[in-house]
Amino acid sequence: MSTMRQMSLLVLSAVRSLPNRAATVLVTALGVLIVVCVFTSLLALGDGVRSWVDQGARADRAFVLSRGAAAAPQSLLQRDVITNIFDAPGVRHDAAGEALALASSMAFVDVLKTDHTRANIYLIGMTRQGLQVFPEIHVIRGRPYRSGMHELIVSESAQNMYSGFEIGSQIPLRGAQWSIVGVFADTGGVFDSVLFADGETLVSAFRRKAFQQVTVMLDSAADFNRFKASLLANTLTPVDVYTETDIREAPVRGTRYLLDFVSYFVGTLMAIGSICTALSSQYAAVDARRREIATLRAIGFTGTPILGAVVLECLLIALPAAVLGAALAWLLFNGHVASTSGLTFPLAVSTRSIGLGIACAVLIGLVGGALPAIRAMRVSAAEALRAS
Repeated sequence: MSTMRQMSLLVLSAVRSLPNRAATVLVTALGVLIVVCVFTSLLALGDGVRSWVDQGARADRAFVLSRGAAAAPQSLLQRDVITNIFDAPGVRHDAAGEALALASSMAFVDVLKTDHTRANIYLIGMTRQGLQVFPEIHVIRGRPYRSGMHELIVSESAQNMYSGFEIGSQIPLRGAQWSIVGVFADTGGVFDSVLFADGETLVSAFRRKAFQQVTVMLDSAADFNRFKASLLANTLTPVDVYTETDIREAPVRGTRYLLDFVSYFVGTLMAIGSICTALSSQYAAVDARRREIATLRAIGFTGTPILGAVVLECLLIALPAAVLGAALAWLLFNGHVASTSGLTFPLAVSTRSIGLGIACAVLIGLVGGALPAIRAMRVSAAEALRAS
């Protein structure tokens, strides 16, 4: 009888005996399910940050901070420096010959969530070309903010998450009432977690003498290096230049690394525990079937099919549990949002995280089944019959 034929008969026999081992099988399956669900859910945090950073980022948009600034809140750009940036080579111009570039400043605004907890949200003030440099910001209700006025626009998701963001609502800020005048469509990225206002009005309200960041549209993505080189070579512009992906990632880089570490650390610990459970279950299964294995060895079954059958049996228990665990993580977390440091990003249970979760289950099945299988394979027919 061929090896594959022997293995298929052994697997069929093991499947038929599963009801007699329901308790141990359920413990193993539940352990795998929990590991995959928790691991995939933790990975959803990091994947959500990645999608949030990448969503809508354009290669033909460049960002400028003052030299040495780690992020926009630490940056300070004087007006003469901003003028030099606007005049740099590679900057796109509109039909009227005006540079498609803006200076911006930001502040934290204390707000109330719909669950009545306090939170912070970014308020970004942009100079005149703001909505041209960011054409993805589409006002769908109300109207855009006006220059020189204490007016704000807010995303749909922020409007749903925070209280008092309806059109016509007012937010007290720096001794003035700022009115919500418009709502823009969600972009799925960083813009969904900020308020926008006129830059000159914000700088005046906060009594600042400079802006914090400059954003420019380039003639093409290929002009980024030329634009960057010209600014770095100019002693009158002590600045650093970034791509859009790099500037978005800066405030969440530490959070993303922490989430990845926690995901893999916790996932590894839980996987080790699940492997131990699988080992215990499979050792018990092998011992319970000692007489059967001995009989099979006596009639000519070799060790290799027994090895393969025990490992395959463990995989058949682990894989359905892994699929259920991944599905549960998707139902509980995919599309939900998380907030940190004034930023709001969606949780994303991606195909990558599901694949890693299932790979973890396969590892549990292989390791959990291999040692008991090797033990069963090494037992001679005479020894197994005597022990039974």
